[in-house]
Amino acid sequence: PLILSVFLIMMSFGIFLWYIEIWELTVRDYTIIAAGASIVPIVVSGSIMSVVAGWLIQHLDAQYIICIGVVEVMTALIVLGTMPAHQVYWAQAFVAALVIGAGPDFVLTAGQVITSNSVRRHEQGVAGSLIGVVQVYGLSTGLGFAGTVERYVNDNGNNLVKGYRGAIFLAVGFCVLALAINLLFVRMPAEKREGWDEEDLQRRLEEKM
Repeated sequence: PLILSVFLIMMSFGIFLWYIEIWELTVRDYTIIAAGASIVPIVVSGSIMSVVAGWLIQHLDAQYIICIGVVEVMTALIVLGTMPAHQVYWAQAFVAALVIGAGPDFVLTAGQVITSNSVRRHEQGVAGSLIGVVQVYGLSTGLGFAGTVERYVNDNGNNLVKGYRGAIFLAVGFCVLALAINLLFVRMPAEKREGWDEEDLQRRLEEKM
């Protein structure tokens, strides 16, 4: 359930990144530099929230941290999908970019903790890399589904914005599914441990002897 939830969120995040850029380039006639600059808020909010997520993991159950990340991604997608074809950047596109920056950091941080705590210490490297693989595949896979939806709802290429909205709201659907899976099946208490338990360390030493 955790892997599927993370996969769905990264699919949604990848769709957001593509469609905010393609919307600005094809509909609003942004230059490439301006379009690239428009997603700078993602870097800023993501950098800040990665620290916040590290702090929250000690005070809040990991599944709820994932829920916060899912809601942030879903909110940003709704803001993006409901904006008019032509509008000043600061009204909705900026807000969407600012909000979504925190989502992946919350989801991936909590996901790493859950997978690491689900295996023995010597297996944690493999478990952690699994989340990284899910992240990469999710970012790319979502665009395949989104592109299919866009193609079938854009009136044969005559209504680009309608196609973009269809793809974006597909991502909203992914978020709803991820939220449901996370609330129903993912469980992990807050990580309050500092370092490794002495008992665990002693067991590992005995295994080596």
